[in-house]
Amino acid sequence: MRSALPLVAAVMSAATAWAQPAPDEPRAFTLPAPTDLRDAPDGNRIATLPAGTVLLNLGCAATGTQGWCRVQPVSTGTPGVVRAADLVPAMGRDGVVARGPDPTPARARDGAADLFGVLPCVTAPSTDAQGCLFRTAVDPGGWATLVVAMPDGRSRSLSFALARPVVPGPASGGTSGGPAPVFSAAVRDGLLVLRIGPDTVVVPAAAIGG
Repeated sequence: MRSALPLVAAVMSAATAWAQPAPDEPRAFTLPAPTDLRDAPDGNRIATLPAGTVLLNLGCAATGTQGWCRVQPVSTGTPGVVRAADLVPAMGRDGVVARGPDPTPARARDGAADLFGVLPCVTAPSTDAQGCLFRTAVDPGGWATLVVAMPDGRSRSLSFALARPVVPGPASGGTSGGPAPVFSAAVRDGLLVLRIGPDTVVVPAAAIGG
């Protein structure tokens, strides 16, 4: 498998700030082997991530002679940095390696969606499921943003990377200036059940382009 380092070398410099991926950078990475997630280049270890972990790319830069990428594990929402040499581009089930910033959040927000429909949803303290309108913007490689109109008039935005739900965090919809909402995901009877704060939505694969 190819390292991510050659892919990002052209856009890395000592002065480069952490940002979204450049247009030619992979949108996400995977790990071919267990790798430490750190709080800064050569900094303290936050966690050791297992092989196969999917990581959102929050931008890559050079520090000294090494390249580092700021990443966010899809499954935890906790950001950190990983050596670029330890990363490989993530490929969707359709064989596509998505590159550059994810365009689906803006498209879904602005109503330029690809899919529309109704799915079951609940907002606590109610336990009665209702039909909630949704719209989804999709992008090749398993990327999607789903916007659900909740019963109380709020909208709930949910992101998917490589067809996996993205745990809300600094890169994916956490509340600005406050903690991200409590999040859980489970599969029941072939449906994805997502709980985000007081809200529960039941997502069929077709609702995210799957």
